[in-house]
Amino acid sequence: MVRALMIIRKYWVQVSPVVGTPPILVLSYKNHAIDEFLVDLVTAEPHLGRKPDMIRIGGGTSLDQRLWNFSERNLGRQDWEVGKLRQHVHWLHDLSTSCKALSQKSSSFSGYQVDMFKAAFPSENEKDAEKRRRKCAYEATDQLLATLVRYRRMLEAFEQDSDEDDYKMPDDTTILNDLDFIREEAGHMQRSHYHSHRRREALEDIPNLREGIEHYIELGHTHLDDPGEILLLFLRGWRPLPLCNYSYGYVSCSDLAFDHEAPLCANHRCGWELEDWSRCQHPVIPGRQGCKDHACGVLECPQKKLAEQDFCSWHACFVCLKEGARALEATDDPPRNACEKHALCWQCDELALPGRDACAEHDFIMCEAKVNGEPCRNRAASSLRPFCKDHMHLSQRRWGFSWGWSPAAPVLEESDGEERADVEENRKCIGQNHKGKPCQSKARPGSRYCDVHAPSEQTLEEMREAVSKDQVAVEPPPKQSFYAAEDIEDAEFASAGSEGSENPPNMDEDGKYDNQDEVEEADHLQHLREVYDFAEWSGESSSEDEAKEEENFQDQAEDAATKDTKQWTWDMSFQERWEACQMFMSQQRDTLSIVIGKVKDQSWLYRKKLHDAEVRASARVYEDKSIIGGTIVGCISRLEAIRSTRPFAVVVEEASEVLEPLLFSCFCDSTVKLEMIGDHLQLQPSIMQKFAFERVNNVNISMFERLITAPNDHKAPSSVLSVQRRMRKDVCDLTREYYAEITSIEDHETCWTKKIPGSIASGSFYKGREVPGVASHIYLWTHSGSQGKAEVGLSKINRQEADMAVWLAYYLVDCGVPKPSIVILTPYKGQLMLMRKQLLSDQSQSWLLSHNPSDADQIRLSTVDRFQGDEGDVVIASLVVDEHSRTPFVKLQNRMIVLLSRARLGMYILGNTGYFENSRPEKHWQRTFEILQDGMLTLFVAAFNRESAS
Repeated sequence: MVRALMIIRKYWVQVSPVVGTPPILVLSYKNHAIDEFLVDLVTAEPHLGRKPDMIRIGGGTSLDQRLWNFSERNLGRQDWEVGKLRQHVHWLHDLSTSCKALSQKSSSFSGYQVDMFKAAFPSENEKDAEKRRRKCAYEATDQLLATLVRYRRMLEAFEQDSDEDDYKMPDDTTILNDLDFIREEAGHMQRSHYHSHRRREALEDIPNLREGIEHYIELGHTHLDDPGEILLLFLRGWRPLPLCNYSYGYVSCSDLAFDHEAPLCANHRCGWELEDWSRCQHPVIPGRQGCKDHACGVLECPQKKLAEQDFCSWHACFVCLKEGARALEATDDPPRNACEKHALCWQCDELALPGRDACAEHDFIMCEAKVNGEPCRNRAASSLRPFCKDHMHLSQRRWGFSWGWSPAAPVLEESDGEERADVEENRKCIGQNHKGKPCQSKARPGSRYCDVHAPSEQTLEEMREAVSKDQVAVEPPPKQSFYAAEDIEDAEFASAGSEGSENPPNMDEDGKYDNQDEVEEADHLQHLREVYDFAEWSGESSSEDEAKEEENFQDQAEDAATKDTKQWTWDMSFQERWEACQMFMSQQRDTLSIVIGKVKDQSWLYRKKLHDAEVRASARVYEDKSIIGGTIVGCISRLEAIRSTRPFAVVVEEASEVLEPLLFSCFCDSTVKLEMIGDHLQLQPSIMQKFAFERVNNVNISMFERLITAPNDHKAPSSVLSVQRRMRKDVCDLTREYYAEITSIEDHETCWTKKIPGSIASGSFYKGREVPGVASHIYLWTHSGSQGKAEVGLSKINRQEADMAVWLAYYLVDCGVPKPSIVILTPYKGQLMLMRKQLLSDQSQSWLLSHNPSDADQIRLSTVDRFQGDEGDVVIASLVVDEHSRTPFVKLQNRMIVLLSRARLGMYILGNTGYFENSRPEKHWQRTFEILQDGMLTLFVAAFNRESAS
């Protein structure tokens, strides 16, 4: 028919050139059917493949590879206009996706505040917790730095486009081209990847922060010149120390101050603690370790003087201290540290008698020894030791031991101050920079951190107060002396709360919260409050409410000012810093929303341009083509392009399956010829879940069937094919009589020459004419298996019948039937999936079904409805139903005709005949069983006669 239409088209164009070159539109309901039709057409008309003069629309992955040179994708894929527009649409989609991803990521920035100072989990040690907190700090810093650079570049893009022409609005396309860097950033959201000049530009957005640490950089902390390091310290709540303002005459100091309260360095600040555990803030006396209020009056003494005294405990007169007077300087070391006013006994530590050099105990006692018969004139040691120091050895004669006298003197241990000074001098900071590398700066005296990584007590206190608002408790550092400052610094990332604590930080011993307003409300109460808009009664007057609203408005105005990163300073509290960062993130999200809106508008515009370009490209592809072939759905999706070619003829194959509205939509105003090919006794068009609609309105009746069955005065011209070329005679007998009223079907001579392919079947006695291993061409294999429900969905299964069908397929393959020649059909998809699962689970080498659908060496499984229009050498039919089934689905005559007319050489039916015997009898199935029984009886008689003759 199509070949005849091609001849008509050829002469029509010659006679009337004004008609152009109208194509012939060949359509079908299924891809496989149209592919087989077009392959046969190309085989019969080889000249179609020379230009090529035919195009196959659609197809996708199911396209027959023999038609690849004619495919729409192959012929139209090189259109430069479509390719360029499609690339731009993809670019807009990627840009929009990237903006949404960055906006979503910035909305979770506040979570870093809790994670950076969160206590260790019960199953986590402190080392791992510190590592986790440090990682969160680095991620927060990278995200903040990336946002600074990104926001700066976005503003530059908007300002640059607005400056190009003051009298013309900037083109959104130009703006979006300048914002293409957002796509690159979205692919590297884990770490900030910028060139060095981009990172340096970020310093211009935080001038106050950069200016506040310039003296650090001048002192050798060059790593602080990096914006990432600055932002890391900013998020941690760190404050830079000022320079030491110590000056004494012409002497000045250029070191960093010890803390913010007293702008003095560790060498020039009095380090003594006061009674309230605070440190003295006064400068030291030159060459001394204390201020004028704490340094001992003795120049060489490093000790702290006593309260309300001028000297330390070493150099203050202890006698004056006992008397409560202001102590004078001692003339000797302890324990004989007494002033000149209070002389001590020369033999003991007691006060000497007035005007004497000994106490009452040691005064006027002469030595009892005699020298040359004369009494010794020297003074004795004491009444207990009545000898002088020259004759003390005589005491051994009297009492049997020596008194061993020696002057009392304080024994002072040698100080290791010089050794400790060397250790302090060479100690390095144990902190880490924002890249996770150890800091190599010099540590502060008495500390394990340098000036950059050592937070002050005020900073730690602000961090604890801010984090406690988010229910993250930070344990306050214990009061330490000046030399234990490193313990305070180590508490920067200390665990929150006590690990052994059973109650939350804000719960007392009785298990009650000290602030009931902070107790979280139950979910169902919150839901009721939101639904019914319940509000708690407030005793405040309307004027008070207005005052609060005015205060809130002022607070919002102040918060808006903190969005500008140029206003960030080191004087901001810990909570203010994080609030400013979150506001800045919100500002960036607003800008990204503007970009997304522009992308959305551009996407709509370019999608329309792409559609128009595709229509023009398709029209160019369809131009000068003799044949345009495809499915009904493929044609409808390309109506504009196909109609532009003005096809003069439409040929529809398998027309009985096509809904009439779909077919009507494929007509053009240039269509002058409609040819439909089909079988109205086979399956009708199906509408899912619309059975009542089908019965009332007959929508499921195709145009083909309606015209064939119309009254004589309304019938359309038609012709019937009376010769079939598919099935052998006994297989065709199963459905032959249903067409008796239309025509008498005859078998073509090719039906007697069909053979089973393969070397095994060809080498058998019948040379492939018979199915190897089975004596009959048609066979009914009955069983007593029951029907069940599928695991998924509402479909039906029959496990016994599935096993029979699978093992029959294995048997046929073992007998020599090639796998592609076997087809297993079933009315239910559940049964199909069950058999597919059994075949795919086969672990042997003789697998029949492959996981790859494009593999040619495998059997075919399909439902009856989807296999209409197709055929196979050997068909195994699984009916699934049993004697208890009442569904009319299998009994439908159209479905039975399709099922019984798919086989070429062998038809084997598996079923439980109780379904047809116990339910309302169906004439068409009863007739089918009679034919099957007669065929089996004839086969038995022939086999018996053959055995008797032998």
